[in-house]
Amino acid sequence: MSSYFYMAILCAVNLYIMVREIYRFSKGKYYTYFTWNKTDSFKKKVLDICLLIVVWVSIYNLPPETMPNFLPAFILIALCLVFSTLNYLTYVKIRDSKIFIHALILDILVIALFLIIELM
Repeated sequence: MSSYFYMAILCAVNLYIMVREIYRFSKGKYYTYFTWNKTDSFKKKVLDICLLIVVWVSIYNLPPETMPNFLPAFILIALCLVFSTLNYLTYVKIRDSKIFIHALILDILVIALFLIIELM
């Protein structure tokens, strides 16, 4: 398959994740922590795992010479901005200090991922 096909899938999945989380926040169902919420359905958990597999396969099948270096960075920055903004807005609502710890871990993981991408 073409590398553009995998890039389109990667962008579509990331866009879906961002829109879904913003929608969940607007409905009051956004869960800021890394684990699943106890009220999440089995269907949502399976969908999250499938999305993770799709993202992994798309990244794995993208050859580095056909992919511009800024595109994965742009996608990661967009995801981090959405999640950091939602975490901040959730913190303003419920004042739980663990939200900042989770946001900090997310940012550290993204920086580490940037370093891994650059070293490859």
